[in-house]
Amino acid sequence: MLKSLRWMSGLVLLGGLLVACNTTSSTGSSADMPTALEVIQQDARLSTLNSLLTPDIRALLADESLQFTFFAPANDAWLPATFAQLSVGRPTGQTLENVLYYHFAPGEYSIASLKDEAAEFEYAIIDTALEDIFFAYELEDGSFVIDPGLYIDDERFSSSKFFDIKFVAEDIPTSNGIIHIIERVLLTPTVSEYAYWVFVNAEEEQEDNYAPELDEAGLFEDLLADGPFTAFLPEYVGVFEQLTKAQVDYLFEPANADLITRVINNHVVDSVQLIGGDEIEGVQLIGSDISEDLEVTTRAGETYRFVLEYDPESDLEYWTFGGIDLYLDQENRLYSEVWRNGSTLFIYGMLLPDDIASILDAL
Repeated sequence: MLKSLRWMSGLVLLGGLLVACNTTSSTGSSADMPTALEVIQQDARLSTLNSLLTPDIRALLADESLQFTFFAPANDAWLPATFAQLSVGRPTGQTLENVLYYHFAPGEYSIASLKDEAAEFEYAIIDTALEDIFFAYELEDGSFVIDPGLYIDDERFSSSKFFDIKFVAEDIPTSNGIIHIIERVLLTPTVSEYAYWVFVNAEEEQEDNYAPELDEAGLFEDLLADGPFTAFLPEYVGVFEQLTKAQVDYLFEPANADLITRVINNHVVDSVQLIGGDEIEGVQLIGSDISEDLEVTTRAGETYRFVLEYDPESDLEYWTFGGIDLYLDQENRLYSEVWRNGSTLFIYGMLLPDDIASILDAL
């Protein structure tokens, strides 16, 4: 996003919802209870987590106007060896802050309430403060676990092995919610994993045709870095449905792997500039950042603007990017998701670079 302070402003806007939404159970807060921050500072099992908390996260954990559940990774969860076993580095910088936000859930989720929901529906769904989700369910051995629900079971994305995370301690009451201590860090997917899922995994019949060429180009490995990245990804439509069979076949020819690479790079932000102003570095955009004052250049070298449109039939406003509609949520807000090393906004179609669109139109 544009500035780290937007994390705070975005979550303060959610503050009114944190008490009322997704509250499945309440342990009953008391004025003489410690805050979530004080619990973390006082619990020796959470000393490593305490040392990693950013100022914004500390402010949230101390905010008694909020009610939330915080899933706190125990000390061993942060050991370099824990991450090394999965070929994943310990998060730092913006990546660390993204990961920490993922451990907040609005409202109070007691273990009993999660188990009741899981027993009824096979698993419980936990909504995070940034509108992502993860899951809780019971294993065959009776262990109750949580799972970040990653999309891909592929060896190149080793974080997909972060699943079946057990509880170390449950239902620790605080003045502003509940803390559960967990054995491992909840890692969200990376922008690379999500891009792979959209452009490759979702098109299974084509995967063998061009995935090796994309790997050779280093496209997905590049997006595994810390970032932060912003990607505009097609959602709820087949990635290649807007193309004819002849156009898809052309793109999938091994000799045209550079074209596919350019198409995908055209969905990844290279830079953002304020109209008439300076370029913004290290950009991670979320829905609340979007305005008509921004000009975005992609890694394929194309430049696009956000445009706020109006539909008189529905009497609603909506955003477009490069002429393609951006996805809105059920409240008609611009929808985005935050991953471990960046964020994604969702569009109804592919952003084709002008030169590639001309080639495909001529087929």
